[in-house]
Amino acid sequence: MLMQRNGVIFDLDGTLWDVTDVTLSSADEITAKRGLPSVSKAAVLNSFGLTKEGSAANFFPDMPLKESVPLIEEIISRNIDNLFVKGGNLYPDLTAALAELKRDYDLFIVTNSPQRRYAESFIVTSHTEEYFKNYFSAGELGMSKADAIAKIVTDYKLPRAVYVGDTQTDYDSAAEAGVAFIYADYGYGHINGAKFSVSGLKELPAAVKRVFSK
Repeated sequence: MLMQRNGVIFDLDGTLWDVTDVTLSSADEITAKRGLPSVSKAAVLNSFGLTKEGSAANFFPDMPLKESVPLIEEIISRNIDNLFVKGGNLYPDLTAALAELKRDYDLFIVTNSPQRRYAESFIVTSHTEEYFKNYFSAGELGMSKADAIAKIVTDYKLPRAVYVGDTQTDYDSAAEAGVAFIYADYGYGHINGAKFSVSGLKELPAAVKRVFSK
């Protein structure tokens, strides 16, 4: 009988790739079409990892959610289309780190995106499908990021798991799901008190090994 492997679950934006420029361009396309003011880069950066409602509040703070959420949904759809064409900026050592991790662990992605196609745009344009066992968009499943992480642990019968992310939401979601956390401190967010952290993907295999040795 094969022994169950531990799992490494990744956030996407700010952890595996940077899509700030493409996302800002996608937002500009929609706001220009609607005759609205441009969205600031700060609003984009502060929205990664949030739900679409949280992003809507950041992008259009003076607009009621009933009006801003449909705009965010339109921006998200346009952004996914653009990402399938342009891709994002992959963080250094991505493929090497994934290849090394896959030798010993099962790899997954969990994002807050309302569309699975968002994670798929990363998989396709980064040519990394061979490394991941599955990927999930919590928003499309109608659940929180914490519940999506917990679902992977349960469905794949992972003895132990670690979530790798860059924002406070990621840290809190891992804690709620009952899994360890590694802070990608090269990403968008800032987290105080993370027990494990890496300054680049090159450091990740060793960090994962330290987590599972505890």
